[in-house]
Formats: sequence, C-alpha cells, structure tokens
Amino acid sequence: MPNWAFNKVMLVGMKTDVEASINGILNEGDVDFNKIIPMPAHQPDLLEPNPFWAEGDMPFVLNEIFGRNTWYDWSVANWGTKWNARDTSISGNLVEFDTAWAGVSKVILEWSRKFPAVDMGYDVSYEAENVVDHYVIRAGEEISYWEEELEYEEYEEEE
Repeated sequence: MPNWAFNKVMLVGMKTDVEASINGILNEGDVDFNKIIPMPAHQPDLLEPNPFWAEGDMPFVLNEIFGRNTWYDWSVANWGTKWNARDTSISGNLVEFDTAWAGVSKVILEWSRKFPAVDMGYDVSYEAENVVDHYVIRAGEEISYWEEELEYEEYEEEE
C-alpha cells in the first residue's frame, strides 16, 4: 500500500475556460491522466481497457517505441506516479485528487499547455511528511515553485 500524495489545483481564468479545462481532464467525473498524457495501449485484451489501473507488461518490442517496458515504468516516467488519480473532488475552480507516492507536476504542466488561457496554482502534500510543494503555472510553464515545511504542535491528550 502506498503513501498518498494529496493534490490541489486552483484554476484561474474566464469561467468558460476554467470549465473547459476541468472537463478536459475528467473521465466520468474522475481526474484521468490519460486525458492529458495518454498511456500507450498495451493490455492483452484491447477490448477491455483499464484506464485507471494499468495491468501487465508492455511487449518488449514496445520498449523501443515508448522507452519503457512496463506500465509502471511508463507511468512514473510520464506522469510522475505509478497509478492514475483517485478520490477526485471538484468545487468550483478547485480540483482535488490523490496520487500514489508522488505529485504529478508533469501532468499539470501538460494540462496547462493544453489550456493556456487558464492559470493554475498546484499544491501537493505528502502523507507522513511535513512538506507542501507549491507551483504557479501559466501556459505550460512553471512561473514559480517553493517548498513549505509545516510545523506541527505537540498534541497532548486530555485526561
């Protein structure tokens, strides 16, 4: 079981552009990285694709074409994490979702390239860590990045 990364993307722009951007990454209400950076088809039965949790190895010959031999290697290299998003929540112009182990700045940068009229603030925090990565992204370019260390106060149980 992985530790989870908690991702928040705040979209800023004209309402119609923000809505188009959000719709551009959703698949049946969930964030789907395949909508932004599609994973090459590789499953044995292409009639029953599994876009959310890739299964199986890519044939060795595809290594030359895609640069990776397994869905895992491809996912980490291209998305930044091994699995697609889970637990999507959308409220207005805020999109939240979880990822396994790591944030997905590569996906967010490409999402922004596809919707350049929308600026994005991207924050990712990590389970069991006291750090948040903050990005400001415009038209596929990282405008600003900073890391914030969080301080936790000691908690004592009341008797």
